[in-house]
Amino acid sequence: MGTVGLLGKTEKLAYLKRMIVKKEFRKQGIGQKLLQTVLAFAKEKGVTTVYAGTVKENPNAIKFYLHHGFVYSNDIPQDITAADDSICLKLDLLI
Repeated sequence: MGTVGLLGKTEKLAYLKRMIVKKEFRKQGIGQKLLQTVLAFAKEKGVTTVYAGTVKENPNAIKFYLHHGFVYSNDIPQDITAADDSICLKLDLLI
C-alpha cells in the first residue's frame, strides 16, 4: 500500500527519503498515517527538522507536504534533492 523512509543526516536533521502510496490506495489517509508515524519516530530520536524533496512537476506531493505543515526551504542541505528540477520543503518539529 505505501512506504516511508527517513534518513538521518545529523543528530537534529533528517530527510524524508521516500514517501510513496500506491496509486489505488491514495486519498484514503494512508499517506497521512505514514507521515505521522515517521514524524513521531523522528521526534522520539531528537530530530528537530525534517526535509522533504520532490520534483516541481509533482503538485500532489507538494500540496500534501504543505498541508501537513511543511514550508518551502531555500536553505537546502547538501545532497537533499536529486535533480535541478527538485524543490525542498522542511518541517520544524516541536519537541
